[in-house]
Amino acid sequence: FSLLVWSNPTVYAKTDRSRADTNIILLSIDTLRADHLGAYEYERDTSPFIDATFADGGTVFEYLVAAATTTTPSHMSIFTSLYPSSHGLKTGLEPLDPSLTTVPEVLRAAGLETGAVTEDGWLGIRHGFGRGFNTYAENKGADIMAPEGQVDVTFAKAKRWLHRNSDKRFFLFLHTFQVHDPYAPPVAYQRLFVNDGVADDEGEKDPMAYLRSSTLYDREIRYTDDQLKSLFAYLEELGLLDNTVFILTSDHGEEFGDHGYMGHGAHMHDEVQRVPLMFHGPGVPRGRRIEEPVSHIDIMPTILDLAEVERSPQVDGQSFIDLLQRKGTRSWERRPLFSEAWTSMVLYADLKRSFFDKPAFSVRLGDEKLHRYRAGDGFSYEYFNLKADPGETRNLFADRPGHATKLKRLLDDYQGNATARRNELLSGTSDVEPDENFLDPAREEKLRALGYIQ
Repeated sequence: FSLLVWSNPTVYAKTDRSRADTNIILLSIDTLRADHLGAYEYERDTSPFIDATFADGGTVFEYLVAAATTTTPSHMSIFTSLYPSSHGLKTGLEPLDPSLTTVPEVLRAAGLETGAVTEDGWLGIRHGFGRGFNTYAENKGADIMAPEGQVDVTFAKAKRWLHRNSDKRFFLFLHTFQVHDPYAPPVAYQRLFVNDGVADDEGEKDPMAYLRSSTLYDREIRYTDDQLKSLFAYLEELGLLDNTVFILTSDHGEEFGDHGYMGHGAHMHDEVQRVPLMFHGPGVPRGRRIEEPVSHIDIMPTILDLAEVERSPQVDGQSFIDLLQRKGTRSWERRPLFSEAWTSMVLYADLKRSFFDKPAFSVRLGDEKLHRYRAGDGFSYEYFNLKADPGETRNLFADRPGHATKLKRLLDDYQGNATARRNELLSGTSDVEPDENFLDPAREEKLRALGYIQ
């Protein structure tokens, strides 16, 4: 008889902490579009604590371009500093190739304690998200056919983890589906924003009416904001605020009929693609706003710079720590920022669904932005000047095709370049492809409940 055991031996040495020993907490509020926060000039008071803490007391990036329009590929771009077509997690069903490195793996190797608390759905351990974490907790919904956000449970677990590890230098990743559909805010929040001149969807008999309700969505944001206030109070109680950089972001946004669509996944407009990025903590300027666009793939190298850890050659993003901390005078490089869409369905404003011919891609360069969608045997394009038309209401491609020539070339070459980059990274290794039994039945049913697979 023999017993096979896996372990993660760790030796700790008591040392005097210095301000250079910065802790890092990364919070992803799934499905949070930037323009529904007061810090991004939203008219409703959805985020008073976030606004005071990050906009007034920290630094706000005006424009983060999501690497993808769905959860798994965007988060893995944050973790690997690679675009989805390079790291390989595009539909949410694939595992990460073992030869690729994640940010918690690098930080743990450098001596940081690593922990994560997520909510089930798309960030499963089997997909590679647990790699590099000494502790990886996945909250499970009571009813997998009715997924609900659990920000209170997630933050409660985070508090317990912080209590156990407050004497160590750490990296903590938190993820919540609280503002993801179905929007079901607690009873105490169900009367918010009913008298602000915007129609409220309460009382509609249509069981899918919640999908139209930005009011319910905003209530979920306000509830999450209150829960985050409680988490910060606990950080202060533990004496961690002075040496912890807190990063708040999201994977993608949400549409409420802005361009005739609902939800997220198929289309590339800013209500889905522009997500918040905010910093608070030591070395972070207060009340600063940074206009230069950045990408999800820039977060990993920035975290490694904050931790003063050498980055791996795998990194395709660019650290923006100089922008964040006003180090030096180097100007930020103007470069194309890409995004991918790999969903198979599109949901229209009337809640009818249809097949979506994936993939779609977009690129932003300066104030210009181009979307490319499959159309029969070819492609259709949407070209916008975001400075003149931030709402993306006027597609200029037909009228000014010459203006979009450079962006069109970038998109036409993008997938081939990203695939070549993947092949380069995996050279000499055996790529891991998903098999039909990769998802356990319960998780597959959960993903169906979330509406991402058929």
